[in-house]
Amino acid sequence: MADLTVNNPFNIAGVAVTPVAAAATDRFQVGSGQRYQVEIENTSGASRTVTFDDPDASNPLGYKTLNRDVDVVLATNGRKVFVVEGSRFRDATGWCNMAVNTASGVTYLITGPF
Repeated sequence: MADLTVNNPFNIAGVAVTPVAAAATDRFQVGSGQRYQVEIENTSGASRTVTFDDPDASNPLGYKTLNRDVDVVLATNGRKVFVVEGSRFRDATGWCNMAVNTASGVTYLITGPF
């Protein structure tokens, strides 16, 4: 597991930001009520799926098991942007946890909070 750095969206110093390679599982710190932009790029020759964990496992009365995790599917050589809502994806210790089915060729660039 890797702890990822969140880049300041108001970077006025001109410091270049660089995407980081994905591990099987990664996480980054989020604040409740804040939003973060996660740019995901897949440079591999196969599709990849990145899952963002929603730690709320409660089930309303009468419902079957509810899984509110979100899968972001990237096609071969695909790129997507996903907005993380801190209030939804923040675990009890303040982390947003994510996992990729195969880390090879996947990079993240995280910016926030907004």
